[in-house]
Amino acid sequence: MGRLFGELEYFGNTGTRANPVFRMVNPALGGIPVDPFDRSTAPLVADMDGSGKPDLLTGNRNGVLRIFADFTNDLNAVFTPEENVLADSLTGQYLATKLGGNLTLAAGDLTGDGMPDLVAGSAAGGLAVS
Repeated sequence: MGRLFGELEYFGNTGTRANPVFRMVNPALGGIPVDPFDRSTAPLVADMDGSGKPDLLTGNRNGVLRIFADFTNDLNAVFTPEENVLADSLTGQYLATKLGGNLTLAAGDLTGDGMPDLVAGSAAGGLAVS
């Protein structure tokens, strides 16, 4: 769960799928620091790279997209973000991605190629699809 000042909290299901019971497991997942400027973290979990392991993506108030690849390898580790995640269509170089304030993310296979596509929405109403 994303928190107002940028940190993430992890709640695990101690119940069953039919009767879930969520309990706090880690109040500071990934050691993501509190930052009054990168507030309102909005998390998304999806296997974006096809590795078979979930990746953690976050958007925030400043519109910065970050990916923490294979984050479930060690839920007690300090996560290292990757911010150069989308390729410039002209140069092919991966660049830091800022997509608009209060960035919220969703993913799904929209093109039928077996890989998730990323949809990012901002508070201004814009949508970016990659």
